Amino acid sequence: MANLSSYDLHLSALSISADSRRAVEDLGFVRDEFANNRHCVASEYHATYRGDALLPNDALWDDVRRLLRHDVTFSGHLEEEQLCQRIIVPGSTVADGSIRLVPFILSDVLPGLHKACDIHLGVQIDAWSEKKLALLDELRMVSFEKPTADGVRRVYTITCESVSDGEVAFAALEHILSAVCDAPARMKLERTSRYLRHPSNAIGLPLVRADSLQAWLGSITFKSEGGLS
Repeated sequence: MANLSSYDLHLSALSISADSRRAVEDLGFVRDEFANNRHCVASEYHATYRGDALLPNDALWDDVRRLLRHDVTFSGHLEEEQLCQRIIVPGSTVADGSIRLVPFILSDVLPGLHKACDIHLGVQIDAWSEKKLALLDELRMVSFEKPTADGVRRVYTITCESVSDGEVAFAALEHILSAVCDAPARMKLERTSRYLRHPSNAIGLPLVRADSLQAWLGSITFKSEGGLS
């Protein structure tokens, strides 16, 4: 039976040995097919745990962490995440196309540190107009594309220093989407419950720092009915 918990386990590597790839896949990881990465360094190998063990699982975490630490070629990240919020924002035929969005400021994560949470915003490219996709791109979030049964899906991501920052950004993005999207969009907020960054300066996704998030929030205003002005 496939794992159906509210937790996920992801592996992202800029470099990893073939033996380690085979070993993690024997444990239940499945390689993710991503393309067209933007505003980040693309990993050589990204995989998600799809095995039968219910997460969180201490033994599985320890096995994978030990395996990666013993791989002298490994540079990357292992993360366990817990789903905190998930919503679907419906498309609107009266979405406001006059809005101009201020981009997030992305920063490298200092050695030894890691994100506290991330927000993923997914859209089906074929369902969105080029104009609205271009508008969403103005936020300059990290993004990648992956094939699905319904067509190519583009996933936008931002990472935050704290869960409270993520909750604030999540609410702001929900308001933005309700004002701009002409087709449904899916959003979820995930808390980082365990994290391995090896070595301590391994390159990963850039971070939206607390101070830059506050500056970004201050650059947008909300109408009383919940839209943007």
